[in-house]
Amino acid sequence: MDFLKSGGKTAAKTTAPSAAAGGGFLQPNEISKGDQVKHDTFGIGKVLQVEAVAGDALVAIQFPSGTKRLMAKYAKLRKA
Repeated sequence: MDFLKSGGKTAAKTTAPSAAAGGGFLQPNEISKGDQVKHDTFGIGKVLQVEAVAGDALVAIQFPSGTKRLMAKYAKLRKA
């Protein structure tokens, strides 16, 4: 785990899973309205909306269990 020093305090650096890390997950710029995506917990869904948020994207996805709003970098989405 990487650690950063900030003001004399040590904090854990949080990183999102990525294709570069071997996960093969979609990055925010790879997701578009209408895409079919797969999530390990929610299953296959259709992207309803993508909203850019601070270098990430808030993605609204219609899954069989209902609509979920997920941050793209942390959602571990794949193309279906």
